[in-house]
Amino acid sequence: MRSFVADVRPLYVESNIVIVPTTVSDGTNVKVLEAMAMQRAVVSTTSGCAGLGLLHGHSVWVADTPEAFAAGIATLLADPERRAQIAKAAYLHAQRNFDWSAIGAKQRDLLR
Repeated sequence: MRSFVADVRPLYVESNIVIVPTTVSDGTNVKVLEAMAMQRAVVSTTSGCAGLGLLHGHSVWVADTPEAFAAGIATLLADPERRAQIAKAAYLHAQRNFDWSAIGAKQRDLLR
């Protein structure tokens, strides 16, 4: 049975890593942006983080096979410093590119 979660923030507080095993993606990958905003490291498939401008090993861990996905999770669980670095880089990337002021600036530039 599915239940509605009114506020996901407490779930992120309890999490070290967000996994996004999406094999097909249409549209914005909001779940990844949400994890970035909460400063959580993400292990994702290529399609799960497509279009966000993230870099493997820097702002996300990208893996497209079950073995690589499991290895990425194990690597980040075992290395809290690297996990924190990836989470921080993703957070800063989100601020630069996806916060309201950045989106507004891009929209104004487009309209000009």
